[in-house]
Amino acid sequence: MTAQWIWLGQTNEIQKDVYLDFEKKFDAKKGKIKLRVSCDSIFCAYVNGKLAGFSACADYPQYKCIDEYDITSLCKINNTIVFTVWYLGEDSQTYVTADAGLWFEIYQDDKVIAVSDRDTLVRKNLNFKNGYCKNITYQLGYSYYYDNTALNEEKWSNSQVIEKHCTLVERPQKTLVLGDRIPIITELKEDHLLIDMQQETCGHLDLQFNSPCDQELLITFGEHLGEGKVSRIIGARDFSVEFKAKKGENVWLCPLRRIAGRYLEVYFKENIKINYIGIRPVDYPVEKVEKKFSSDIVQKIYDTSVRTLQLCMHEHYEDCPWREQALYNFDSRNQMLCGYLAFKTYEFQRSNLVLMSKGIRPDGMLPMCFPAGIDFPIPFFTLSYILQVSEYVEFTKDYAILQEVEDAIEKIIKAFDKRKDDNGLIANFPHPYWNFYEWTELGNEGRKPPDQYVKDYPLVLNCYYVYVIEKYNAILKDKKFDTAPLKKAIVDNLYVKDKNVYKNSYNDERVGQLGNALAVLIGIGNDQLLSKVATSSGMVKSSLSMSFF
Repeated sequence: MTAQWIWLGQTNEIQKDVYLDFEKKFDAKKGKIKLRVSCDSIFCAYVNGKLAGFSACADYPQYKCIDEYDITSLCKINNTIVFTVWYLGEDSQTYVTADAGLWFEIYQDDKVIAVSDRDTLVRKNLNFKNGYCKNITYQLGYSYYYDNTALNEEKWSNSQVIEKHCTLVERPQKTLVLGDRIPIITELKEDHLLIDMQQETCGHLDLQFNSPCDQELLITFGEHLGEGKVSRIIGARDFSVEFKAKKGENVWLCPLRRIAGRYLEVYFKENIKINYIGIRPVDYPVEKVEKKFSSDIVQKIYDTSVRTLQLCMHEHYEDCPWREQALYNFDSRNQMLCGYLAFKTYEFQRSNLVLMSKGIRPDGMLPMCFPAGIDFPIPFFTLSYILQVSEYVEFTKDYAILQEVEDAIEKIIKAFDKRKDDNGLIANFPHPYWNFYEWTELGNEGRKPPDQYVKDYPLVLNCYYVYVIEKYNAILKDKKFDTAPLKKAIVDNLYVKDKNVYKNSYNDERVGQLGNALAVLIGIGNDQLLSKVATSSGMVKSSLSMSFF
């Protein structure tokens, strides 16, 4: 048996925000049974009615990852597996649109006993509101509406085998773990319940309550309260999901979309009696390095920091679990550095670096996020990828990763070399690139329209290029990249001798702490400049995110 990509009808007929169920029966004997599955976009799987696995898309249309789950404990002699697959079909900063599809294999020991094929049954899932297309944020993508009053009696039919051109690879990190329910505090308001989970939590919405009638519930989620309420609408963002309750008991867990926050608000027409409503934690499994400090406050700061790091680790690193869940390589550089010391294994960092390399653009830049269909590249962040790889090898001694990512790195280096002008400096980038370094008055040139572009030569960009290339040189065994000409060009064009500082750019006489710190780090600053950087004397001070420089 060979697994095939399947769907309901032809993929060119598919619209956005669609939910399908797939069913397959299989017989099993004693032995280890495992499920291997890939899809576009998000799936959950149930074996004999019990949750067996779930995942969100964290790959590319041409690079599809296989998740693997041990389902031995869920299996009997005669078994039924049911998948619900949510096809997004809309680009975001956490997803790249691709053809819809489901692919799976079920193994008993080393023998395939069931696969996705045309004999797999399929139907539209009528509990979810198909084609709703309600965004939470443009970074995160769609919310959902679930109708628990619908019987979902759509007829089953045979699946359609489809063509999907991609390479299937084993997902190189562990699968996510669904945790236990956490304690909640509830407070009844006039038309809603306020639920306090007492800490930031990221995971799946978990409902168990009784309703006196069929009614629609609006459930909002947030990290803080404003005037005693969760802020649902913030600009174009809508931090809510919707659930239509049936009369009587409602028990439901949604393993298709992670939400996050400390607070939930449940708005109703008729008061409900809850057994439990909360966010069921979903975590990436890690083994912590135990650290004990003599100071209670230092211990609390450390423990809170480690927990924050874990809250931002799922299919990949996330800049935040509530608003975006997006992988930025500069943000994740900080997370990786902390993770080398906080946790005992490094496969998560490695898998993120490999995933990023798959996003390399034809212009040699990396996208702003990974994977992301909405994209405006940040050249400074692209350079940070080289630094991340160098630091990974430095901490882990895993030189084998270079074989997987060096092609992407060399494309990046060539792209920046092309920006070197007659004066030897790298020029800033025109639209649609975002010339961003940090959130200060000197750190965000923005994405100016083409007719407003003025060529300039930023100190930060040029020094940072030297900095990351020299870090990369340190892990290379054979070839090295020459940074001496660029160092000389920086001194010749950007050094203000009478003030003993480097100016912000060729056309900007202002002085920034970050650029001058980088100048010191690449060896073109003296002790007097070092002192100025340390005190930010006469300089635009750097932001907290850049303080490690």
